[in-house]
Amino acid sequence: MCLVIGAAFVGGATFLLVTLAGLSGNHASDAFSIVLIAALAVTTCVLLGRPRAVADARGLAVRNPIRSRLLVWEEIVTVRFGPSDPWVLLDLADGSSHAVLAIQASDGARARRDAAWLRRRVAEHEGHEPPH
Repeated sequence: MCLVIGAAFVGGATFLLVTLAGLSGNHASDAFSIVLIAALAVTTCVLLGRPRAVADARGLAVRNPIRSRLLVWEEIVTVRFGPSDPWVLLDLADGSSHAVLAIQASDGARARRDAAWLRRRVAEHEGHEPPH
């Protein structure tokens, strides 16, 4: 969906710029504003479309809008996803927590299923030494 919205902004900006080019007068500031707004919208769409969580034998790779992090299974102590949580939160062994924006409450049953699967994976690795 983020790609579609981003493409719509680029298409709309292109249409407006072509239309402006056909008008008489100096519209440089208008053109700059159109390009700036489209660039901000596309950047926002790219950032919102980035979240991802990929599990493998080593751990969980979490990619949020700005930051990516690989968490080995042994680092994850608890997977939290209560009825009022907007997304999954991982409690880590160092006392911090890490959000997994790829699993959001707005996804309903799918999010609950993914959180339960993640809890089972964490439980499978509980008490094991991290791989070197």
